[in-house]
Amino acid sequence: MNLKSLVNATLVACCIHSGATVAATDRSATVSIMNLTGEPIVAAYSHKYSNKYKDSGTTSSKQPVGVGFIQNAGKARFRTGFGTTGKDWWVVSFVDDRGCTYVSSPRNARKFVDGLEKTAIFTGGILVEAGVDVAITGLLDPEPVGKIAGGVLGGVTAGLGATMVGLSNTESTAGFKQHILRSQDTSILIMVNKKNAIFQSKSGKSTTGMVMTGCFKKEA
Repeated sequence: MNLKSLVNATLVACCIHSGATVAATDRSATVSIMNLTGEPIVAAYSHKYSNKYKDSGTTSSKQPVGVGFIQNAGKARFRTGFGTTGKDWWVVSFVDDRGCTYVSSPRNARKFVDGLEKTAIFTGGILVEAGVDVAITGLLDPEPVGKIAGGVLGGVTAGLGATMVGLSNTESTAGFKQHILRSQDTSILIMVNKKNAIFQSKSGKSTTGMVMTGCFKKEA
């Protein structure tokens, strides 16, 4: 038995002797977004727990998140317990009432902008209908009944949702913010304004910057 195996075996034995749970546990936390921007928004997030879990979600296109209000956007799956080495990574984005898009950005927003272009949500600042794969339409509210971005809220939500699904499915964590979830974290609140995003769960808080990537306008 090599040294690493001996250390692991000793740790397991100690945990068993002390009555601790040694098995890794699959967990899930609800994800909610709070709007501190000063105007109604539609928001979306992407979450990765290493390569095991990849989650994304959006707030409702039928009911924008009002100023100071909180809306559920989905869930985040993760693991805790002995032997787990995974980490949680996050991106959050929103579109405000003027049709401008903001994204959390520890370093730069290039990857997110690339994702928007690939999902055809804007080209040179002109909003076009997002082509959303049928496999993810269940995540999105289909009816463009809101007032954000000139009455094309449904398309905006679809584009944000498609982009977040795409970012979740990549292996890279470039542009993602690390906020680790612990066993006591059954929920996480993401508070957004136009300068910062704050990830708050029971176990702690993480903060990162927000940048504006561009503004939509109705196609003439």
